[in-house]
Amino acid sequence: MNSKKLTFTILAAASILLLCVFCAFFSKGQKTAYAAAEGANITQSGVDFINAAPEETTVYKAGEGSVTYIPAQTDGTAEIVLENAEIHSGTKVNYLPPHWAYAAVAATGDVKLILKGDNRVYLRSQSNNNPLLFYDSNVVVSGDGTLTIDRENASDKNRNVIPFHVRSDNDLSGNEEEYAKSGNFVLESGTISLNAGSASGEGCLMVINNVKILGGKIQTYGQAYGIYSVNGDVEISGGNVRAEEFRWGGVYAKRGDIKVGGDAKLYVSSYKNSSTSGIQAVNKDAKGGNVFFYGGETEVLVPNIGVYAQGEQADVVVTGGEVEAYAEGSGDMLSIGIYADRNVDIQGGSVISGAVNEDGNGSAFGVSTEGSIFVGGGALSAYGSTGAVDCIAAPVCAEKIKIFAASDTEGKNESDYNEDSFGAYKYLKFARTEVLSVTVLPSSATVEKGKTLQFSAQLQGNGDFDTSVAWKISGATSANTKIDQNGLLTVGADETAEHITVTATSAWDPEKSASVSVAVASAAGGASQDNGGGLKGWEIAAISIGAVLAAVAIAVGVYFAVKKAKGTKE
Repeated sequence: MNSKKLTFTILAAASILLLCVFCAFFSKGQKTAYAAAEGANITQSGVDFINAAPEETTVYKAGEGSVTYIPAQTDGTAEIVLENAEIHSGTKVNYLPPHWAYAAVAATGDVKLILKGDNRVYLRSQSNNNPLLFYDSNVVVSGDGTLTIDRENASDKNRNVIPFHVRSDNDLSGNEEEYAKSGNFVLESGTISLNAGSASGEGCLMVINNVKILGGKIQTYGQAYGIYSVNGDVEISGGNVRAEEFRWGGVYAKRGDIKVGGDAKLYVSSYKNSSTSGIQAVNKDAKGGNVFFYGGETEVLVPNIGVYAQGEQADVVVTGGEVEAYAEGSGDMLSIGIYADRNVDIQGGSVISGAVNEDGNGSAFGVSTEGSIFVGGGALSAYGSTGAVDCIAAPVCAEKIKIFAASDTEGKNESDYNEDSFGAYKYLKFARTEVLSVTVLPSSATVEKGKTLQFSAQLQGNGDFDTSVAWKISGATSANTKIDQNGLLTVGADETAEHITVTATSAWDPEKSASVSVAVASAAGGASQDNGGGLKGWEIAAISIGAVLAAVAIAVGVYFAVKKAKGTKE
């Protein structure tokens, strides 16, 4: 072999070797396991990452789409990507022997669940279904796709179904601090629809510790509870949340608080049975039980209790947002819009709480407490076919809270409110009336001495406040300069000040006022008379003299022009 062929052979071998090294490096952690590998098609079986998690990125075929598992990186969080996946709950997962369940996707550890496209998970037609099961996990859901968990056939009789289940480590259940480190759920984006049908169990979304809805959309149908936290808080600060057709509660914190705020939209509705409540937080072991509204829009429609703070230390507190809670019962049942075992405290926002009983046999109250009702801000409208409020003592209101009372639930037949008879009214509205600003018009002006100018005041605020103002002036030197109660300013002919100040002060809130500066102009001098055009005598005389001179000039011009013309002709 000559030297040229030897060189070429060596270079070719080196190139092939480099290509192999590059391919091996590039493919590290990128294992693809589509249908070519046994068991890679998980459409019917589902996949168990609790007992057998891949050490490399693995892609599984799921219907026309895929499920990708990316092992935890430096942050300790694994990723599961669902992209147009179709999966059945066919895998029996032993997540905590002897506890097991059939699942479509099961995993442990911290997981970021990413939704792409349209993903569908079907319930097993028999019992013990946990289609998405996460054990000793914290789960964060994101992406712009959808996830629907439902029966494949409407006739399926599924039992004991928890469509989306996030659990903590049961071995740590005796250590509350450690136990709370997992079993948490966060929805950042994406759309989730969970339909348990008529199945028994505990919740459509069942989370051991904290639930946080920051964005996206989640819908629950059926089950005992829609969104259920066993040991933590439920906070909905964004997104769109709907809980429907549940049997006991739409949003339920068994041992924690419920908080709704931000730009969240929450809709809770079900009439499955006479004891169905909407939003319920329970104070257990001196933990939780409060319901806080600090923003967003909330609407609740149930037969029993719309919003329920349960426990001796449990309050309903509203500082912002719009809350509408309605309870509509029948028979001899009790219906209440908002109920607290301790206090209801309205500091802001807008609250409408109503309850009616269709046939009049049962009691229905808009707001009921075992403690007190306090309105310090915002607005509260309460109505009930039995009574607007039901509490031990008359509601307490902050200063400037106006109470509108009526004897019917539509707010008609107005009557004067008497706190000694607070329980007799069927409609009560508590609204803080406040003036936010005062504006004086015109905002600037010049007034001649001896003249007048009309001012007006505009008030902005909340509630049914008094719109009248008190007028005053400052800086004037003449006793003849004054302003009346209607805002008519008169500047005295002998006023020597160059500027005066006009001020309007709210009669409802004297701390709210506005002022404008008025320039004082000297009156025009000399005699005056009405000449139709408003001209002075000397102005008319000047115009007349000018007209005479102009006429003389024209006549002289004509005379010489004629004379010149005659001379030319001759």
